[in-house]
Amino acid sequence: EIAEIFSSIQGEGIFVGAKQIFVRFKNCNLSCNFCDEPRDASGKVYTPALLVNEINSLTGKVGFHHSVSLTGGEPPCYTDFFSHFLPLLHKAPMKSYLETNGTLPDELARVIDLIDIIAMDLKLPSSTGERAFWGEHLEFLKIASKKMVFVKAIVTSLTTSEDIKKAVSLVSGLGKH
Repeated sequence: EIAEIFSSIQGEGIFVGAKQIFVRFKNCNLSCNFCDEPRDASGKVYTPALLVNEINSLTGKVGFHHSVSLTGGEPPCYTDFFSHFLPLLHKAPMKSYLETNGTLPDELARVIDLIDIIAMDLKLPSSTGERAFWGEHLEFLKIASKKMVFVKAIVTSLTTSEDIKKAVSLVSGLGKH
């Protein structure tokens, strides 16, 4: 189920300022304190072909886009859909840009060969109000490292320096500096 599809400018990460088509999927496996995904938003069900057609209609109206940002919610909750949608997207031809909370490594493994770029949020427990996901993040990043991947984290007034140090240690331990 998809909450919205729109053209805009990426506002975070290493591609800040890039023009993208955003496909915001509904539903997430987490409930972070700072989440901007409206839980009560209505959604629309698309077939893979209809979604690619909708994306193509936007690119035709507003021109070149760097990539299609698959955001949410949590897009890896939809890997069955992605296995059919992403090959069609690449034929369009458009690059896929997965925005993810990095907590579903098994789901990523199912579609990693179809993803071009991964923007992973490290979910710091002191920021999110959720349990720690260090193990899931590590496994996710090991899989994601097959592609272009970068990490980011939301820092709030509740974020502890201990969580920041753990995040730095996790990422630096992968040899990605």
